[in-house]
Amino acid sequence: MSEPSRLSRAEARVIEWFYTPASVAPLAFVRFGLGLVLVLSVASYLPHAEWLWGEDGFSANTFSSYAQHPLRYHTELILGLLLVSSACFAVGFATRWTGLLAAVLQAVTGSTGYVHTWGWSTVMPVVVAIVALSAAGNRWSVDAWLAARKGRTLPAVAPAWALRLLQVHVAVVYVSASWHRYNDPGWINGEMVYAAVANGMYTRLPYLDPQPFQGLFIFLTYATELIEMVAPVLLWVKRVRTPLVIGLMGLHLGLELSAIIGWWQPMMLTLLVVFLPPGWSARVLDRLKLPVSGATQPE
Repeated sequence: MSEPSRLSRAEARVIEWFYTPASVAPLAFVRFGLGLVLVLSVASYLPHAEWLWGEDGFSANTFSSYAQHPLRYHTELILGLLLVSSACFAVGFATRWTGLLAAVLQAVTGSTGYVHTWGWSTVMPVVVAIVALSAAGNRWSVDAWLAARKGRTLPAVAPAWALRLLQVHVAVVYVSASWHRYNDPGWINGEMVYAAVANGMYTRLPYLDPQPFQGLFIFLTYATELIEMVAPVLLWVKRVRTPLVIGLMGLHLGLELSAIIGWWQPMMLTLLVVFLPPGWSARVLDRLKLPVSGATQPE
């Protein structure tokens, strides 16, 4: 019998990479984190719903396509269902169905184009749908608790396809984020962090005089540019993956504390967990006292 071709061997390795059993702990963590982000985002949006979508709201008086959008007549229903389904998804109750419902409803609200969302609202439905279709509800969830009450134990490991898709998605996000910075004068000249902190529209530090810290902001601009450019490649290198993820988390945390850029930072802080050892996710979830923890192997 002839030896398998290189293409056949490569195909076998890809299939193994996608379907080898992996711990559900990172998926459960991402489920909880993304669900919480959706809950908080909707809760922050609700007080402004009438101003945006009321009979004489901003959207009605600004956009000619307003009358054709589903939010026109069903604002309360869509936002209410999104809030409830996101909360259920976060705690893992009817995980698959509530997650898919939350993904669809978030896509509806994000499709308006009437409110600037920094792009996070169009990424969220995709990653939520991936998690909803996975085994993310098998542990640290109401679903797992209900199954245990009936004498069933849901598996603590599952094929890695969802984890891999999330990892690929995170890498692509950094490709997209860094691509335009190669020829952007603001990034080339090290001005972007300073501009964000000094701009009254974006900053969370309106009373800070940024001028004395200009040298620090130049360094942070170049550091941000560098780490996001190397992330799509080095995230796949096991030897440097964990410190790189910690660095990226520090980047997103710093951005969240200093600038207003929607819900990008909490979303990315959550998604980066898929590149960390599953034991890390398990320890955090155990501390949160979510119902029905479980074994986290394989690492």
